[in-house]
Amino acid sequence: MLLLRVHEGPIARSFEATALFEEKRTLIRAIRSLREEVELGRLKPEEGRELEAPYRERLAQVIAQLDQKLAPHRKEAEKLARTAIQALRKTTEPHPLQPPSQEDLKDPQSILEQAKRLREEAERLENLAAQLSSSSPPPSKSQ
Repeated sequence: MLLLRVHEGPIARSFEATALFEEKRTLIRAIRSLREEVELGRLKPEEGRELEAPYRERLAQVIAQLDQKLAPHRKEAEKLARTAIQALRKTTEPHPLQPPSQEDLKDPQSILEQAKRLREEAERLENLAAQLSSSSPPPSKSQ
């Protein structure tokens, strides 16, 4: 996950790094595909392992190359991640599915407000699910 985010960011702008990320993704897909073939019975397990070996070897090489390219940027990335985590922790609005705090339990009105927010969020998600499951355009708010 972190490597994919780095791939999209300024650290991996070079063509070579981008090519390595693409090769890594392709190798992982090939290994998954071989494993599916074994699970479906199209290949014997030993055949799957034999065919998978060169992909795994190349994947290890690609990951080592990526680690080498990204190593100079690791401290900066860790600093950015720590800053982002600290910013998230400072957020005052609780997650809609977070249980009420002890302070909230003292104030019944805040519990009612949180329940209302949860109902609204559930309704929004139900509407979104309905829209995604149907091929028709989303209903207008006037209905």
